[in-house]
Amino acid sequence: MLYPAEAALLAARGADFSKAVPIVGRFPLFALLVGAAEAALGPTDRAVLAASGAALAAAAAAAAWVLTPWLGPLGALTAALAFALSPSVVRGFALWGTPDLLFCALWLLFHDAWTRRAAARTTGLLAALCWLARPNAVLFAPLYAAELLYNEPTRLAWAAGAACWGVAGCAPWAYVQWSAAGVVLNPNGLWNLAAGVLTEEPGWRYARVLSLSSLTPDLVLVLGRKAAAGLLRWLTLAPRFWQMEVLAPFAVLGLALAGRELDAERRRWWPLCGALLAAQALAFAPLRVESLGAHVAGRYELWFAPVWAALAVLGWRRATERSRFLPWAAPVVLAGLGMWYGRLYALPELGFGHPAGAPAAWPELAAVTAEPGPGFVATNIPGHVGWYGKRRAVLLPAGPEEFERLKALLPVGPLLISTLPVGQVTDMPYWLSLLREKAEADRFCARFGYRIALASPQALVLVPLAAH
Repeated sequence: MLYPAEAALLAARGADFSKAVPIVGRFPLFALLVGAAEAALGPTDRAVLAASGAALAAAAAAAAWVLTPWLGPLGALTAALAFALSPSVVRGFALWGTPDLLFCALWLLFHDAWTRRAAARTTGLLAALCWLARPNAVLFAPLYAAELLYNEPTRLAWAAGAACWGVAGCAPWAYVQWSAAGVVLNPNGLWNLAAGVLTEEPGWRYARVLSLSSLTPDLVLVLGRKAAAGLLRWLTLAPRFWQMEVLAPFAVLGLALAGRELDAERRRWWPLCGALLAAQALAFAPLRVESLGAHVAGRYELWFAPVWAALAVLGWRRATERSRFLPWAAPVVLAGLGMWYGRLYALPELGFGHPAGAPAAWPELAAVTAEPGPGFVATNIPGHVGWYGKRRAVLLPAGPEEFERLKALLPVGPLLISTLPVGQVTDMPYWLSLLREKAEADRFCARFGYRIALASPQALVLVPLAAH
């Protein structure tokens, strides 16, 4: 599957869309993990779940490992399980196959290696793996450099060695991106920045090569307003991150305790985590502040969740260290956390909401897979068309003009506009108008040479007239 903006980048470098093309709009490391699971289990949902389960286990194990020196074995295990068993983590990010848990595991190991000043090769390669798991890890580099200059300016040779190993680890994928699309950094940052500033809709829906040079001085105020609104939204979402708000009182107390640590390594471990979180919040404010529902927020900040749980353990110890109620305090707190998590686990799964059940039985998927030709299916559910329908797919662009641009870049076959929540069609005004008004759908068909092949409450399928 491709994004329209990704197709534009590839086309500018002469990509041949009749063959397989590199994907530069996503992240390679979790894809490799899923690929390994597919090789063992076949291209089914089981493979994705196995990869997600491995990433979740790795994140929990990494949390327990790096937190043991601070919390002891029992405290570290408690923090790791409080994080790993969160309904947001298990029912959300792990079940949905997102790359964030793998990044969480790698960041914990890198952060620990950096603050311990571990071997330069180990530290640098862990940094490279973090970048391959989530390229926005590059945002953290200036803060790590500043921390070193502030605490140990004599270790610049070590930092230079780590940086060289990091660059060496990043170089192969950076070369793939540059040769395929003329970019070294992942283009998602620019696409997110463009939304509401350079483009009305998210930048990845535009079949054109976007550039920072288009950000003229008159747009700076627009960008500033977007950043302020994004930061305010982030602040309103943050208390509900990871469904771990019940730990907040203990975490705040633990934060005060962490600031009083006397050991030099500990003094840089905790404050640096907070600085990284603040930097990410500020950097993402003009880009994208995501909430995947009332109970699932904080995906981009998931790496901080084990730290939050660890601070809660520290806070609980401070609250109970001189209490005569210590023997039963831990069971009460754990029972309360279990009840909180249990209430959220008891909520029904949202599912796809399709009356036919699983995607294999969806009539709209059958309609587009039955169409001959090597063309891409343009759809608002490209992942589902690609994974379950076994057809190459491209995300629907921002409107008819962008659709015309897209058709000039790559061969577009059928269109599938899904009404399911996962397709987020309510955020696509033009395609929503085709669902609501048959006259609009007819106008689109007349302009681009399509006919209506299927119209149901779940989907509208248009197929090219030339196919018949």
